[in-house]
Amino acid sequence: MRKASAFVALLLVSCGLLAGTGAAAEDRCPQSPDFSGPCPRLQFSPHYTVTKRFIEVKVKTTIKARVAVSGQLPGLGESPGLRKTIPAGKFVKFDLGIPLVLNNHLHRIGPKEFLNVPFVARVNHVTGNVSTAHLTVRIPGRFGS
Repeated sequence: MRKASAFVALLLVSCGLLAGTGAAAEDRCPQSPDFSGPCPRLQFSPHYTVTKRFIEVKVKTTIKARVAVSGQLPGLGESPGLRKTIPAGKFVKFDLGIPLVLNNHLHRIGPKEFLNVPFVARVNHVTGNVSTAHLTVRIPGRFGS
């Protein structure tokens, strides 16, 4: 009887049924304790909209995650940005307001000139570059408007 139970235990271990939880071994996103599966991957839509008051960008992620989107304003540093939880596989709009300082700068350049503003999307609580996406938005000047 002892041989049979040893054989069953060996069979269960080799099939992975008796092994420990193995959460650390299965963690495919070691940069974050929030995700035990793969780290979320982000993507900006190449299409964006610029109006007088805001810049609309769209972001999607491979798994449901809390995403922060911000812009790097020329000479001003990073904008406060927006944060929201977005579902997997669907582009979600982020409407980022154009601050007064940026609007004033746009009024100093001509309508045929553009200001390139880099945007970054990040998944909160994931360190490193594995869960970031980048997009440069070209904002036309507003001189005379």
